[in-house]
Order: sequence, then structure tokens, then C-alpha cells
Amino acid sequence: MLIKLIKYSAVAAKIRAMYGNRLREEDFAYLAACKSVSAATAFLKAHPAWSLILDEAAPADIHRGQLERMLRNSLLEEYQRIFQFLTSEDHPLMKYPLLRFEIEQILSFLRLMRSGAPQEYRYSPPSFFQQKSKINFPAFSRCTDYTSFLEILRPTDFYPVLAPLASPSEPLPAYPMVDHVLESYFFSTMLSAIDRYYHGTVRKTLESSVAMQVDILNIIHAIRLRRFLSDRHADISGYLIPFYFHITQEWIGKVYSAPDEDAVSLLLSSSDYRKVFASYTEETIEENYYRALYEFNIRHIRTGVPNVYTPMAYLYLKEIELKDLITVIECIRYGVSQDKMPARIAGASSRHTI
Repeated sequence: MLIKLIKYSAVAAKIRAMYGNRLREEDFAYLAACKSVSAATAFLKAHPAWSLILDEAAPADIHRGQLERMLRNSLLEEYQRIFQFLTSEDHPLMKYPLLRFEIEQILSFLRLMRSGAPQEYRYSPPSFFQQKSKINFPAFSRCTDYTSFLEILRPTDFYPVLAPLASPSEPLPAYPMVDHVLESYFFSTMLSAIDRYYHGTVRKTLESSVAMQVDILNIIHAIRLRRFLSDRHADISGYLIPFYFHITQEWIGKVYSAPDEDAVSLLLSSSDYRKVFASYTEETIEENYYRALYEFNIRHIRTGVPNVYTPMAYLYLKEIELKDLITVIECIRYGVSQDKMPARIAGASSRHTI
């Protein structure tokens, strides 16, 4: 036990040093004031958090899509650095950040396919990711239909998850259903790994992270379904992640079937997630999830007992920073003024001392 604590304390020290290079509120403010993607790239190229991945970037020639792909690859580079700190006993859990990235790429491609532009998919993964992933990402752009897409996934665990969604009457499955089955697959396999490999304090931390994410996402799904389904007595269980922790399936059903928004707010105010949903709008409710995820993981980085979750917490925080950063870059590209840009989450980290 003492040996593990010493090992993870050393890992935590490295993680805190890496997190110390994050973008601060003043950095986001500077970026938001940039008048072009080139200017934003030049700033990021000089920033320690993003300089390595942008070392060969030419700010004057780069466009938004190129910059976003490079920034996303930076997250994988960070993963590779962290992976080198860890021993083989940590590897079962550390595959899940990569699984999230694979799911993100699958969904990104299916959005392009649905819009009729699969050939516009552009992604060339770093070499180490090519070695770890069974997906041939560059082949996506050559897909002509869902069947050919599934053939690319046949050697992977995604095939049995997505193949049942194929239908002779529809060229593509509904995007929300694909999103749902992949989300459920991610959390179900992660819970199985936690149950198989971890115990004690580590297991409690891991389960707390999953419980918070699944419960909040299910609440968000129920609230959004109120808009898209008219039957308030419909069974929505097929649209939810099939796990419940600090809420029940019956309670989620009450949220969905509530007669009005005041009744929904009353239910939320009496739940364990009342602070998460103290204020929200239907358009921005996903930000409530990311803010809760941010707070959970920054708390672990700052005060949690160092363990295998520490590098995962860092990667969650880095993903949120990346999400906010890409939003700012998109706003720059399309001329959105600073006062109209969505609220950021990662920039709030400037008040933390690490």
C-alpha cells in the first residue's frame, strides 16, 4: 500500500506540473480578442500547454480545421506522456480515455456522412494511437454507406455495438440512437473494468466519477426528451444509460413526465444534483454536465488521494480545456464577438493554486 502511494504521489506531482501549464482566464480573454485564427495560432504556439503540438504550424497559412485537428492530437500526446508514468496494472483503466476519443471520431464521421460529405473526413492519428486502436480512421472517408462503414469496424468491439442499428429501410441509423448506444457501451464496459480490477478507495473514486457522469447525463437526456417526444407517458428507458446511482429510474420518469418546467425544477431541487442544475437553459444544459465534471476532477487533482484516477482526472480537465478552446476558435473564425461567446469552464481554473 505504501509503495503504491509513493508511486502515485510521484505521478500526481507530474500531473500537477502538467496542469500548471493550462490556459488561464487571461489567456482565454486574449484569445477571444483575436481577430483571426492565425493570430490565435501564433498565441497558442508560444504557450507551454500547446507549443509542442504546434511547433511546425505556420500561423499565417493554417485554417480552423487544421488547427482543431492538431489541438485534438495534443490530447493524445498528453495521454502518451502520462501512459509512460504508469505500470501495467493501470493499463485496463487507461484505455478508456482512448475509447472516448474513438467514439468522438466515429460520431464526427457519421455527422459528415449524414450531411452527405463523408469524403470531407480528415483525420490522421499519431503513430502510437494507430498502434493501440484497431480502427482504420483514414478509411472512413472512402465509405459510401453504413454497410461499408461497419466493415471498417468489423475487427473492433464497436462492430457488435453498431451493427444491430443497420436497417434495410434507412440508409443510416438515427444519430441520437448511435450516440446513445456508444455512450451506454462506454460506461458499461468501464464499470465492468472497475468491478474486475479495482477495490477499496480507488474503486470508490472511480465509481463516484462514473455515477456522477451517468446520473447527470440521464437527467439531461430526460429534460431534452421532453422537447422531442409529445407523449408524457412514454417509456423513455430505451433512451437512457441503463445505470442509476443517486437517482432512480422512477425518479427520471417523473422528470420526463412532469407537467411543466416548474415541476421539473422542483424535482431537481430535491435531488442530489440540485447544485448542478441550480440554473440551466435547455440550449446550454450540457454545460452543466461539463461544469460538474470539471469541479469533480479539479477537486481530485487538488485534494484527492493520489491513485490511478489522478491521470484520468487530468485528461478530463484537458478535454474540457480543449472543448472551450475549440469553441473560442470557432467563434473567432465566424466573427462572433467576445460578449456573444459561450461561457467558458476551463478558464475558471485561474483561481486555483496548482
